[in-house]
Amino acid sequence: MHRRLRSLAVLAALVCLAPLAANGSAMTPQASAAPHVLRVNWGPGLSSLDPQFSHEGQWAISGGLDYEGLTRIDEELRVVPGAATSWEFSPDGKRLTFHLRDGLVYSDGVPVTAGDFVYAAERLCSPEVNTASSDLLFDVIGCKDLFNAGGDAAAEAAARATFGVHARDERTVEYQFVRPAPYFVVQAAVEAAIPLRKALVDAGGSKWWANPATRIGNGPFRLAEYPADGPNPRLRYVRNERYWGDRAKLDEIQFLFIDYGEPEIAAYRRGDVDAVSLNHDDIPGLEADPVLSRQLVTIRDAGTVYFAFNLNREPFQDKQVREAFAYAFDRDAYCRQLLYGVACDPTLSLIPPGMPGAIETAAYAFDPLKARQALAASSYGGPERLPQITWYVDKDDQGDVREARWLFEQFRQVLGVELKLVFLPGDELDALYNDPATLPQFYWDVWYAAPDPQGWFDNWRCDFTINDHGFCDPAIDALIAGANADLDPARRITRFEEAQRRLVADVPAIWVYNAGSPWLVKPFVVGYAPTTQVNGGWPGWMTPLTVDVKRPT
Repeated sequence: MHRRLRSLAVLAALVCLAPLAANGSAMTPQASAAPHVLRVNWGPGLSSLDPQFSHEGQWAISGGLDYEGLTRIDEELRVVPGAATSWEFSPDGKRLTFHLRDGLVYSDGVPVTAGDFVYAAERLCSPEVNTASSDLLFDVIGCKDLFNAGGDAAAEAAARATFGVHARDERTVEYQFVRPAPYFVVQAAVEAAIPLRKALVDAGGSKWWANPATRIGNGPFRLAEYPADGPNPRLRYVRNERYWGDRAKLDEIQFLFIDYGEPEIAAYRRGDVDAVSLNHDDIPGLEADPVLSRQLVTIRDAGTVYFAFNLNREPFQDKQVREAFAYAFDRDAYCRQLLYGVACDPTLSLIPPGMPGAIETAAYAFDPLKARQALAASSYGGPERLPQITWYVDKDDQGDVREARWLFEQFRQVLGVELKLVFLPGDELDALYNDPATLPQFYWDVWYAAPDPQGWFDNWRCDFTINDHGFCDPAIDALIAGANADLDPARRITRFEEAQRRLVADVPAIWVYNAGSPWLVKPFVVGYAPTTQVNGGWPGWMTPLTVDVKRPT
């Protein structure tokens, strides 16, 4: 289904795992099948593997393997020590100090210093690097000014002079924020707070990140090979024997770049790869296979799919029209009939269950009678007086086409409303979505975020950069602002829960399902947790130290 990927930074890193259709074919790499080697298909290759980029999944595919942030997120979605053993906020929440581990080294044995984190932070914010991940540090003093200073030497110098990341000594890193930032301990687990050695980046040139001699990190694995331009490109990581923590069970992880669909499934059948992500359209055929049906696995993603209402366009300024459409939507049938009941958990709220800030609610559950009553009570009085509502469809995506026809029937049968289906090529659809002036009345969207409620509400704040759907509730903004400034963990979660209840009540969207990815995984791949994934989704991403391959001999 066509995905309107609008989230930034960490969010963009997450979305890349969705198995979208790809053109062309690739030769199947004859990768090693030795014991304790995990081979995962990534799909068509990447244009960059810079660990501070996120728009193509660079962090998701590798960041947590050969780089480690100041903190980590474990499989229970808890913040735990990473490169830092401890941290503390100043009383006003605007200064956060991390204390590095004793004896912390890179994979080549060179000590990791606080200055390496300072350099990486400045690099993330620099206009030369120009990464979407920079907004992870926009609350750091000087970061946003530095990012926006492109071409203005004086503005760039001023931003660097006031930049709010400092090495207080070799083992102490301090972040200074323009406002309280209790959420940052979560963001410190990703590319926002990794160490980089300036000498290596400078020596390696524009592709320093592809060379094992200059891409040297502090994570549990290290890059061993990346022949990006060869006939069989693959990424190969080997265990970092100098990692401070437990020794990884895997000797090696390989990422292959085989096209999605039949090419990767064929490679899986041949035994050339151990784990492949799937399109939902692959599911019926695989469920009919007596062997592969037992190897289907769902990896839960930290994401929620929804149908957004554009409150700048009629008829969705009228809350009762929004209520009518929300009541008219059968989430269970949608998941069962369109996604075959796999990797699709129906939801009535924004934040997925199990994540901080999640709530339980029955608001706007499927109810045809309430749907018709809400529409009758609206300013339009019923379906006859509604303006035309258009749903745009990627004409080349069969899943998108099937979804559109399903929605047409759903709203026709329940509300007597017939959507106008307009079929466009994907590039025209993207252009339509990316211009606020042409944003449709009603459209598919998805949001991913790290396990802190702060990131889940970005798209619903009145002042958010890409809030072009017109939703604005100052009371929600006040709750979010209060929660973001609150250093009491329990109290700030309570505030976020209240904000989410109010958001649900305002009906800015139909919450559809909590996202997930269907995978084929060989039964000898063990030790991974198929729970909600953050910044990734391949089996073992959240548990790189315990995932293992016990290949039969």
